[in-house]
Amino acid sequence: MADKVMKELYQRVVGSREGKVVLADILNDCGFFSLQDISSEDLIRLNVARRILGKIGVWTDENAIHIAGLYTEEGSDLEDLLRLKE
Repeated sequence: MADKVMKELYQRVVGSREGKVVLADILNDCGFFSLQDISSEDLIRLNVARRILGKIGVWTDENAIHIAGLYTEEGSDLEDLLRLKE
């Protein structure tokens, strides 16, 4: 399957509110949001998280400032999504 088609499929799946909650849960399981030092095993999981974000099309140099902003904005969607898991 062409990369463009796969990217569109990933975006469609995680485009809904429920899809974003599932994505946040997957990224959390991969240690993406952890502030702890990482072991080599953690690095493997972190690379999986980055790969998923890359397939969705958000883990790019062009999005670096936007991604950084998501972590610094109070009341961001990410915080809202993580609260939904509780």
